[in-house]
Amino acid sequence: MKLLYLCPEYPPAPCGGVGVFYQTLATEAARRGLSVSVLSADPAGREPYHRKEAGVDVLRIPASGREIPDRLRFRREAGLAVERLRPDLVETYDWSGPVPGRIAAPLVVRMHGASTVRAGWFGRRPSRLLAWCERQTLRSADALAAVSDWIGRHTASTFPLGQAWTTLPNGVDADLFRPDSSVWTDQESPRRPEALYVGSVREDKGAPLLLDAFAVVARRRPDLHLRMTGALPPQGLAAPFLADRLAGLEPGVRRRIRFDGRQQRASLPSLYQQAAFCVFPSSGEAHPMACLEAMACGAPVIANAAGGMGETIAHERSGWLVQSRDPSVWAAAMERALASPEQCRLLGQAARRRVESCYRLDRMVDRNLQFYALVAAGRAVAA
Repeated sequence: MKLLYLCPEYPPAPCGGVGVFYQTLATEAARRGLSVSVLSADPAGREPYHRKEAGVDVLRIPASGREIPDRLRFRREAGLAVERLRPDLVETYDWSGPVPGRIAAPLVVRMHGASTVRAGWFGRRPSRLLAWCERQTLRSADALAAVSDWIGRHTASTFPLGQAWTTLPNGVDADLFRPDSSVWTDQESPRRPEALYVGSVREDKGAPLLLDAFAVVARRRPDLHLRMTGALPPQGLAAPFLADRLAGLEPGVRRRIRFDGRQQRASLPSLYQQAAFCVFPSSGEAHPMACLEAMACGAPVIANAAGGMGETIAHERSGWLVQSRDPSVWAAAMERALASPEQCRLLGQAARRRVESCYRLDRMVDRNLQFYALVAAGRAVAA
């Protein structure tokens, strides 16, 4: 089977979980002997270039930063790539609506969380252009997939999809992201009194809520530190939602907050293994990769019950779910984790077992390739 992924964001260019997802899936499909190509955009590029990356043929076209010209060029190049490669199946995603309009190959559109859908969660008005592109991209699909039931339902309530979808959860490399031995034994854990957040440091990801909650806990737990690992906003720590909160903290509390910026994925397992617990406060995550990575490493997880994390974590069995936007409620959950190291260890064990049974990368790839075969044969059904 010949696959073509249309992904404007794709590593190593700056990207979020969507880009990491497609790089992982494309690489694994190529490793299994499929012919896999990717069309992506390069914000730093001046000329198109093509090269083999981990067995995947990647074509990157320059992006000027001007939305309409970049969209038109990507849509044109997508059509040319389909004409040239003649793939058996093409996939793109809903976010930003990269491919409005029909293409000359069976098209899968995967729902990761369209910007228009996310705008509705946070009470914002999406741009008309963005809403139109996302709607047309979804309408163009021969088959729809969703990374969680939750995002499928929310997308269907925003756009008239016109067809059912198949839920295909994300997967995680459970060999790269794995626990250290202390999770499975009674030996003293090397975990330090540190709350770890992994993800873009943004308002819609819950960064203000986490900072406010940490400020509450830090007054009572002078040993606790907060580590925030992920891309900072364009203004850096001068972004108003960060600057205002940091300025209001006592100097001793402020010194216990560390911003790492974006890190290589290979460096993340040790961070998950060493943290006392991981915190994911975002209320709008379709099926976050960082949460799966933490669980795979046996890290105790405190996560927002809203969104796809509610499908991934069983409350008080494989992590803690918080149903509140009140910082004091999140602070109480963090203090509970600090006071219960044995429960943390047991939750970490259960989280790892959950990943092993439901979210291993090889199983995710199996499910996706089976789905692709059905779509290419014109027999895809909702699962």
